[in-house]
Amino acid sequence: VVAIVLVLCSVFVPIAFLGGLTGELFRQFAITISISVSLSGLVALTMTPALCVLVLKHEDKKTNFFFNGFNRFFNKVTGHYVTGVSFFLRRGLLALMLVIGMVVITANMWLKTPSSLVPDEDQGFYISAVFLPDGASLQ
Repeated sequence: VVAIVLVLCSVFVPIAFLGGLTGELFRQFAITISISVSLSGLVALTMTPALCVLVLKHEDKKTNFFFNGFNRFFNKVTGHYVTGVSFFLRRGLLALMLVIGMVVITANMWLKTPSSLVPDEDQGFYISAVFLPDGASLQ
């Protein structure tokens, strides 16, 4: 946990100090990620073990309507997932063709998506109008 927090902060904290347009665009994002990761690490090291002591007490199993329903649903979803994975493991060529198709579609979308920061219509100048009261001079 400590290593992950340090690595992520060492990546995102310097971004907060970048200059220019890049720094302005990513400063808030970098600060948000750094603070979130640091707080998450603090909670993982302090609160989570304390809460586990309270929550994970060894008790006799009691039937609970909510958890029984959740476990049935989770087991059903897990079964469908295992069925799907085994289907694609048995049909490797089909899985490979699907992955190649997704890569082609993604590349096509990436090429067709406009990526300019400033639209082409920008001519680099401003037009403004100043309205003065009647009888005013420009002197």
